[in-house]
Amino acid sequence: MTFSADSKANTVTTAWQKSILYLVVLLLQLGSGPDSGMAWAQDLESGETAAEDITTGEQTSETADDQPGPPVYIGRPQLLNEFGEVVPGTRLQGEESHTSEMRPALTLEELDEVKQLNAEAIQLQEERIQEIEQEGGTWAAGLSEELMRLGQLLRSSGNPEGAVEAYTRAAHISRVNFGLNSAEQVPVLEELVDTYVELEQWQEADRQQRHAFYIQTRAYDRTDPRIIPALESLAMWNVMTFNRGIVVAETHPLLPLLEAYRLYFAASQLVNVHFGLNDPRYINYLRNMAGTAFRLALYGSGGEIDRAVSSAGVGFAGTQATGRRATRVSGFDEGEEALRQIVDYYEQVAGDDDEAGMLRLANARLELADWHLLFNRRQNAFRIYEEVWQQLSAQDVDLAHEVFAQIVPLPAFTGDQAPGEELADSGVSSTLSELDQGYVDIQLNINQYGRPSGVRGVASKPENHQEAIDQVIRSTRDLLFRPQFKDGEEVSREQILVRVPYWY
Repeated sequence: MTFSADSKANTVTTAWQKSILYLVVLLLQLGSGPDSGMAWAQDLESGETAAEDITTGEQTSETADDQPGPPVYIGRPQLLNEFGEVVPGTRLQGEESHTSEMRPALTLEELDEVKQLNAEAIQLQEERIQEIEQEGGTWAAGLSEELMRLGQLLRSSGNPEGAVEAYTRAAHISRVNFGLNSAEQVPVLEELVDTYVELEQWQEADRQQRHAFYIQTRAYDRTDPRIIPALESLAMWNVMTFNRGIVVAETHPLLPLLEAYRLYFAASQLVNVHFGLNDPRYINYLRNMAGTAFRLALYGSGGEIDRAVSSAGVGFAGTQATGRRATRVSGFDEGEEALRQIVDYYEQVAGDDDEAGMLRLANARLELADWHLLFNRRQNAFRIYEEVWQQLSAQDVDLAHEVFAQIVPLPAFTGDQAPGEELADSGVSSTLSELDQGYVDIQLNINQYGRPSGVRGVASKPENHQEAIDQVIRSTRDLLFRPQFKDGEEVSREQILVRVPYWY
């Protein structure tokens, strides 16, 4: 059963919907105050711990001796043909891919013109604020919005400190006029978070991010669909700070990932109840759950994750732990379950004559197989790969060959991100247009299990950026690829050419 946007305000009466909403309420049990964000409760059962030998396409941290020179942010390999041209993806990959264009840098004259326009706009905005103060006083309700505009102008003109002052006053005026926990102040707090990030004041940014979440949980009922963006925002914040290696509180390093998983789960359930499975956010949140679970398994053994859960002092369903063992979380089971739910969804919506639906279902099953391969569960992985081959080839043999001929670095379930998004995940504060871009063309072999060998650079641009070239080659050696199939049998491929973009 699904729900349209028009029916979201209707009273939920069925038993299964009540169960889901009750579970969400348990997941959203808060800690002692606005700075605590969420309690660290999980009802996740796990029968086995994650395998230690996991090979991924993500960059791993290196010591200073192993990583000389400036950081390099590496993209995903793209298959080249015999003419050195990038081979387009399959019809499926083309549907879900994103593109990002580099904007040309402003000239000095254009920069001067922008600065002059900003200065004039700031002066006009300050005069506007003074007029409102004279008419309505220091706490006039209209001041909050005008101060937020002033903060945006100050930030764009290169004065983030002045922007913080304007935003802080705007938030205070909003609280005075609309209440201590009013949702009207959330946009101002979000601007504050972005500004503190620009200033690299991470503790304050984290405090404002969690305060914005706390306010929304007070302003809206915890089963209100308006809470969904707040869940997503805090989850993304936790993943971003973890990826950047930023410690914002005296907690276990894995706690941000545990919290992010719970937030994405709660968001997915609320979307399901209020808007139905066909809402695109549902699948996106499941993918995010898988990505977060993968990071949990990658960066922490089963015992380490247990210690992270226990360190929060919260047990099942948000109740205080009383000496009993914390609920077991492995990362493997949680990610597998999220990917299986994606498969289940596409099995329900795919029609017999719907090629696009068939491809989406095939891709979901391939990503589930990839998950097993990443954890060295080869038997399960290849069983699913073979089933997908048989299903596709029964409909269109050429399409089956096209899908399995692709060079897909794993994990693929995190999505085909635009370069700008990849850079954000890597922790770089610059925008894409502010960085230089290069690439390395690499020749390699891939065996029947997806592992590369014989990796060597054959061309690069620029040619003299040796440190970056070495980093790209090392990163490619560490990748795991989706196994290749031909006529239903796994095969190895030799002398494959790929282009790996990077930014520096």
